[in-house]
Amino acid sequence: MAEDVEKPRRTEQVKAYVTPEEFTLIMESSERAGLSLSEFARRVCLGFRVESREDQQARRELLKVNANLEGWAACSSKPSWPGTRSGFMDCSTRLTRRRLF
Repeated sequence: MAEDVEKPRRTEQVKAYVTPEEFTLIMESSERAGLSLSEFARRVCLGFRVESREDQQARRELLKVNANLEGWAACSSKPSWPGTRSGFMDCSTRLTRRRLF
């Protein structure tokens, strides 16, 4: 079992004065990232990269496309199964079976 690791308690505050427009931009950015204002500010101030939810979703979509392309490439280099026609339908059948099983 994993030991209970106690996280350090956050007790210090960082205060900054901003214009209403800056505050609106900061809030919109934290919402786009899907983070609370505190977590967003903490990450930005500590130099961590903060991605928007849209960027994260786009990355997931690209990974799916890449996986599909790799599957097609691997499939096209394999000989066809006995008793099937080689070509697009055969490769599609193999990919479908790979996903199901």
